[in-house]
Amino acid sequence: MKTKEEILQNAQNSRKGTGGESLSTKLAYLGGGIGIGLFAVFGLLNASFIGGILGINIVGSLFGYPIPGTLAVRMIIAFGMLTGVMVTGLLFIIAGMLSGWLLGTALTQLGRLRKQAHGSHAENK
Repeated sequence: MKTKEEILQNAQNSRKGTGGESLSTKLAYLGGGIGIGLFAVFGLLNASFIGGILGINIVGSLFGYPIPGTLAVRMIIAFGMLTGVMVTGLLFIIAGMLSGWLLGTALTQLGRLRKQAHGSHAENK
């Protein structure tokens, strides 16, 4: 069984080459934050409208038109609005995190290629 010191030493050794979190991880967090901001500005109101329309269509198919004003009907419509907001929010956050991660990965690979190119160029001189 490993001791606490061995576990900490292994964790420190695994992070020495990367300097803690990688650039792609940091940019993924940044992209997620930007996704939340974009969702708050552009997606929140539209998602609640679309989710509400979805709830109204579900209630109309279950209870018929005109829609009665009972508590169950209002709860179904509210659930539709909440579902629309949650799904849209997740899509904005996932899209932001994915684009940030991809950008970080691309920048990391470009940096490695540039180091290799400068290393091979210096050897040829």
